[in-house]
Amino acid sequence: MNAIKLLCAFFLAVVFSACNEEAKPVIKQEGKIATFADLEGKKIGVKTGTKLDVMVSERVKNAEIKYFMNNADVYLALTSGAVDGISLDYPIVKPWQKRNNKIRILDERIDYDNYGMALQKNSPLTPILDSM
Repeated sequence: MNAIKLLCAFFLAVVFSACNEEAKPVIKQEGKIATFADLEGKKIGVKTGTKLDVMVSERVKNAEIKYFMNNADVYLALTSGAVDGISLDYPIVKPWQKRNNKIRILDERIDYDNYGMALQKNSPLTPILDSM
């Protein structure tokens, strides 16, 4: 049982430590959007409860923010054409781009964020996380 707990904890540690990246906008490949300026007045999807709506509004004039309850709904809104672009954390959208060549991640970033992880005292994972 301890091996299973350790494996699960290691998986979570790797997932969370990989989130030390930026938030970037994602758009459909066939569009003519290449910069934040091109998103002016467009519909942009974000996940409810994040700070990305404020950040997008600060960077994109007249952005129409659309809120979605989870990442899957944000993705579906983009691929169905319900929004012109989305903004989520890079580690979330990077695999989507690998699976769907019809979407593109813009080079400009919205924000750089750090994530933290809590472990039990004297966890065997502490040295592993500290080395990352």
